[in-house]
Parts: sequence; C-alpha cells; structure tokens
Amino acid sequence: MDEAKGLWSKVLASESAEAEAESIVAVRKLISDKGITIIVNVKNNDGKIVNINTLQDNESFSSVKITFDTGKGEFQAGEWFPKDRENVFLLFLE
Repeated sequence: MDEAKGLWSKVLASESAEAEAESIVAVRKLISDKGITIIVNVKNNDGKIVNINTLQDNESFSSVKITFDTGKGEFQAGEWFPKDRENVFLLFLE
C-alpha cells in the first residue's frame, strides 16, 4: 500500500497536465501489476459525490476521490483536482 500512496502523492504534486498523465500511467501500471482494485468517485456539478461510471457523457466534475483496495486493506487517496480531465480516464486504459 505504501507504493500506491507514494505514486498517488506524485499525481497530487504534479505541476503540469503532462506530468500528471505520466504519474497516472505509473499508478495504472501498479494497479495492473499488483491486482489492486480501485473505486473512482467524483464531485459532480451539483456537489454530490458519485461513481464516475454514473456520469453522463457531457457532465463535468470538479474533483476526484479514489479508493485503492489491495485485498488486504484499503487506502482512501487525497482529493484530486485534475489538471486535465482526460487524465482521470487514463486509470481505465489497459
């Protein structure tokens, strides 16, 4: 779990959309390599926390909260305000 926390801190500290994307790719690789599951919730325009899968295609969001589950415990990541909205979806690429 420490590795996930370390990589996630790099996402939060990213100073550009490009650096953010690179950090997300590293997180995605860890998720894949370690069999970690994630739950991705977002704050929608109404201020409600909803699962990202329930958003409409044109609906925007202001922030992201991710829960990492290794099967041995969960880690609730800090609130993330993506520099580029599309970077969120990098988590789901295979």
